[in-house]
Amino acid sequence: MSCTRETGGAAPTRVQKILAATLRGSLSVLLKPAFLSRSPVALQRDWLAALSRTTLPARGVPRRRTVLGPVPVELTGNGHSGTVLYLHGGGYVSGAPVTHRALTSHLAKLADASVAVADYRLAPEHPYPAAHDDCFNAYCGLVESGVEPQNIVLIGESCGGSLA
Repeated sequence: MSCTRETGGAAPTRVQKILAATLRGSLSVLLKPAFLSRSPVALQRDWLAALSRTTLPARGVPRRRTVLGPVPVELTGNGHSGTVLYLHGGGYVSGAPVTHRALTSHLAKLADASVAVADYRLAPEHPYPAAHDDCFNAYCGLVESGVEPQNIVLIGESCGGSLA
């Protein structure tokens, strides 16, 4: 087995590069200012919730709230090809399954997988190790529900990547 990276396709088109640059610029203008350390936590949470309402979830992808272990989760998709445990970003102080629904529903649709989004406890009300413990317990809940560990993909973005 080789450890070289395969791109799996052609180089990005000019349109794709423009869209990516536009997205980076939009995030820089719309998201980053609210997440400066001097911004109040309530503002960060409200800002992220407002921005998430401007994104559209994938059509035709079922979702439901449930609990894995003691952790509330949102399950998205049908799980024909595996299960993803998705750990959202938000600097440990904001974010939730609903704020990342567009991203996770498209992930579920494109991967033909079930995506479990852990609604882990947030700081400062719940300091470390609350988020870590919740994510670990959600993983254990997936295994206890019958999902084989080798069929679970653990991913996260931003602080969720750190939790992963």
